[in-house]
Amino acid sequence: MADAAQTSRPITVRLTEAEYAWLERKARRDGISREQVVSAVIRERSIRETEHEEGRERVLVYLGDAAEVTPTQEAAILQEIRGTE
Repeated sequence: MADAAQTSRPITVRLTEAEYAWLERKARRDGISREQVVSAVIRERSIRETEHEEGRERVLVYLGDAAEVTPTQEAAILQEIRGTE
């Protein structure tokens, strides 16, 4: 696996005062830098989203043709989920 320093790229992130305060508290509590906290949160989120996507794909394979919906059906389902009928 490549060294993280060789593959990392800097980014700029805008945070609210509350988000920044949380970041500071977490960094102090965990004894790491703010940058390490941001990296850990991004990695954790990425892993979680990847696991959810893989789970969705397994469900679709399991359901087979029953998982097929028309665009109209999809819109109705999303509307119901969001509670915006």
